[in-house]
Amino acid sequence: MKICVVGAHKTGTSSLVVMLEKLTKTTWDKTPMAMWNNPEAAFAWVRETNQTIIRDSPFNFFDHYKRLDEEYPDAKFILTLRPSLSWYQSVMRWQKCFPYTRRIYNHLYGWSHSSKTDVISKYETRNKEIIKYFETRPGKLLVINLWESANPGELATFLGLKPQKELVYPHVNANKKK
Repeated sequence: MKICVVGAHKTGTSSLVVMLEKLTKTTWDKTPMAMWNNPEAAFAWVRETNQTIIRDSPFNFFDHYKRLDEEYPDAKFILTLRPSLSWYQSVMRWQKCFPYTRRIYNHLYGWSHSSKTDVISKYETRNKEIIKYFETRPGKLLVINLWESANPGELATFLGLKPQKELVYPHVNANKKK
């Protein structure tokens, strides 16, 4: 079974993948950066390497979740959310630490010429579109907000695995407020 994490960057996708690796006893391999602008190559890479956990660039761009759903009809999808203003602020800090990410956000959200309100609106609209896409298929999408009430047991049950009481979500890949 494929597990597709389709939340935007800076919504807890790294923390979620650490939990997924513990639950599923598999590992996640980062999509080579050279493929971020080449979805065809990235999808071929997933097929060739038989990835179980699929996340982040370029799979969390645009509506690639639809293609993942078409190619892997038995896949489970996880949408990670974060309060919108907190997400925006985190992305701004992330861009200062890793300037190459500006290209990603310019591409996804029209960052260089959009207001904060417009960028947040695009983030929220994409999340709503994902939820709507899966709404008629219960058990296909799990929406998790790690900033509110994340329960590893809920994740395990969604994946058809036995919950492990000792597991807690880690907080990885956090950037410091500056």
